[in-house]
Formats: sequence, structure tokens, C-alpha cells
Amino acid sequence: MASAGGSETTRDKAQRFYVHGLEAARKGNFEYAIQLLREACSACPDSLIYRRALRATQRQRYGNKPPGRLKAVATLGARARLRTHLARGDLAKALEACEDILTSNPWDVGVLVQQAEILDRMGHLDAAVWTAEIAVQTDPDDVAANRLLAVLYEKRGEYSRAIACWQRVQKACPEDKEAGARIKDLAAAETIERGKYEEADQAHEAITQLAQSHPHADATRTRPEQRLEELKQRVEADPADLAAHIELSRLLRARRRWDEASKLMQRALHATGGHPDAQTELAEIELDRLRYDVEAARSALERTPDDPALRERLKVAERRLNEYELREYRRRVERQPTDARLRCEFGIRLARAGLYDQAISELQRARNDPRQRFRALMWLGHCFFAKRIYRLAERHYREALELLKAAANPHTDQLKEVHYLLGRTYEELGELQQAQTHYEETAAMDYGYRDVARRLEQLTN
Repeated sequence: MASAGGSETTRDKAQRFYVHGLEAARKGNFEYAIQLLREACSACPDSLIYRRALRATQRQRYGNKPPGRLKAVATLGARARLRTHLARGDLAKALEACEDILTSNPWDVGVLVQQAEILDRMGHLDAAVWTAEIAVQTDPDDVAANRLLAVLYEKRGEYSRAIACWQRVQKACPEDKEAGARIKDLAAAETIERGKYEEADQAHEAITQLAQSHPHADATRTRPEQRLEELKQRVEADPADLAAHIELSRLLRARRRWDEASKLMQRALHATGGHPDAQTELAEIELDRLRYDVEAARSALERTPDDPALRERLKVAERRLNEYELREYRRRVERQPTDARLRCEFGIRLARAGLYDQAISELQRARNDPRQRFRALMWLGHCFFAKRIYRLAERHYREALELLKAAANPHTDQLKEVHYLLGRTYEELGELQQAQTHYEETAAMDYGYRDVARRLEQLTN
């Protein structure tokens, strides 16, 4: 939004760079697109939208495949500048040095971790979390990336996610005593947050009591509550501080204080002239509510599985969630058309709504990204199966199975599902021997999986 005098604000410039950058990327002019998107990120380093677009474009420039080792030589100067800027405490220039390296190799996990640390030190927690998440997605076993992401998740009060990171650290380094200690501490904190205590003051009191009962516990357990108070002061002092508003909203959401979070972000939306990041956070608050409704309905049905009213309640809650997600992901894809993850999520929601032709179009575009390929293939299989185009369903399920087999440690649940779905597909095609083979693979892993036992019995009798 321009100032009263008509001059262009920093955020206006950033938005202009962003829009032109996306257009350049769409035309395949990646060098120019990266230059423009870097300008947008430099102007607004806290913006996830700009940084996501930049990283996606950097990777798209290489066909979403990591470059060879020769690229490491080209980044030696940038790495030296990064060390110099960090030694001098110049975080803004250090951030730019990170981008110099990532422009040459956006898959560099070490630099992604470094950049996440810098963003965190600059007070841009959400951007730091997202950058650390990209590092972990790139190398799930990287200890430094998981350790940092665990710390960042804890700052946001996302204890279960932090625990998962520490578990990966523990798996990679069984001798790491800190990992085991943090898992126990965070599990206790998570129980308190989700169980007895809903309000922040009650949670703070319980955590304090827990710390007193364990002589070796440290003061870090109270950090989320301290951070909550710090952020409240920041947003009161500066209603346009979007990064502080979003971080505070995340902490409030973790405590299910959705009304408070919504009022907070409505104010931020107004103060920032309708900034897209504020719109996204408002949507996440509503999604939290809807997801909670689904989980509550599912839990109630599990306790009383024969209650038709509860079954209908779950059905309605799931439909409302998917309808909202469908609208929201459509909006996000329109803003970030090069983001394959968003396209995949959008395609999945279209499929859930029965809009199979539209879903297929989105999922086919998303499957070119290696990180989204497995999910996209699976849902393409679901779409073609629902349309009774069984040969195409078989083709996509088989590609998904090949991906799993090529993985170092394929997930058993995914293997069970793919084999079962291939069995169903071959059964529809009338290729019963093939169907039996895949059902047997599923049964060998879990004989009680879905109705595989009954289907095997029918095929063998």
C-alpha cells in the first residue's frame, strides 16, 4: 500500500519484485526471476511467500535435480563472505551470502541450516522454521538440521514436532544424551498443554511445578510462555510487526486459543494492508478449528463405533474441512504457481471432493517434483481408479511401488497400501493371479489389513 504522499513503500517494492519474478519464472527466464525474487526477500526477509518462491525457482532452474560437485567450487567466495559477515555480526549481509550459495546449490543442507539460524537471530521465526524444514526434507538424517528444527519448533510450542526431530537425532546418534532428555521433557510439556491446562497461566504453573520436581531440569521449559509474553509486548508496541503477530498466533493456536489468535491476525491484516502472509495465517487458524472438529468426531466414533449420529458428525466435519482446504489451497496456488507442494495438496483436495479431472491436472504437474512424486502418483492412481480407468491407475500405483522399492528404508505402511491397491486394481482388470500376488504381499506384512484376508480367500477358493 503506498504512503499518503504516493511514494512506494518497501513492501510495495517487494510485492512488485515478487510478481515480476513469478512471471519471469513462468516464461523460463530463471536467472532474472531469481534476481527479482532475491530483491523481494531482501526487502522483506520475514516473508515466507517470497522465500518459498525463490527456493522453488532456484531448484526449478536445475530441473529440480541437485547440481554436480563442481558447483561447490563456484561458491567458495560466497562461503568466505558468509564467514566474514557472521564474524562481524552483520546478519543481513550473511543472509545474502547464504542466498549467493543457495542460488548455485539450493540443496546445500549446511547452508540452509546456517540461514535458518540467521533468520531466527533476526527474529523471523516462521521463515527460520520453514528453512530448517527444507533442510530436513533434503536430508532427513542430518543431525544439525534436526537439532535446529527441534529448537525452533519448541519456540513455537509445537512439542510433538520437536520430539520427532529429537528422535531422528537420537536415531542417528544413540549416544546423544541431550536428545533423550529433550524428548522426555517435551513429552511432559506436551501432555500438560494438551491435557489438563488450556490457559497459558495454568500451563506456566504446571511446567514450573514439573521443573521443581526434577532437579536436573533446566529453565528452557518455560521458554514458550516467556516468549508468549514477549510477543504480546511486541505486537502492542508495533501493530505492523507481522513476524511477531504470526509467531504469537502460532503459540496461541498451539493452546487452542483460536478466537484470540483470529482477532490478533485480523488486526495484523488491517495494519499491513492485507499482507498475504497475514491472510495465510488467518486461514491456518480456521483450519486448526476444523481439524480439531474432525479429530474430536473421530475420537467419539472410536469410543462408540455403532452410533450413526457420530458417524454422520464425522462425515460432516470432514466435508467442511475439505471444502475449506480446497478454497484455501486454490488461493495459495494462484499466488505461488511454481510451488509443487501446494499443487499436490490442492490436487488431493480436488480428488477428495470428487473433482477428478481437475485433480489429475494438478497432480500431474506436482509429480515432477521429487519431494511430491510419491504422493502425487498415489493420488493419481486413486483418481483413475475412481474414474474406472484401471490401466492408468495400475500404471501410477506401480510407479509408486517402484519408488518405494528404490528407497533405502521404505515405510511398511506405504508398502502395504500400494500392494493392496494394486491387488484391487488387478482384480478390477480381471488379472486375478496378479491381484493374488499383491494381496499376498500385503498379507505377509499385515494379515489384518483392511479386507485383504477375505479377498485372498475369495481368490484362492
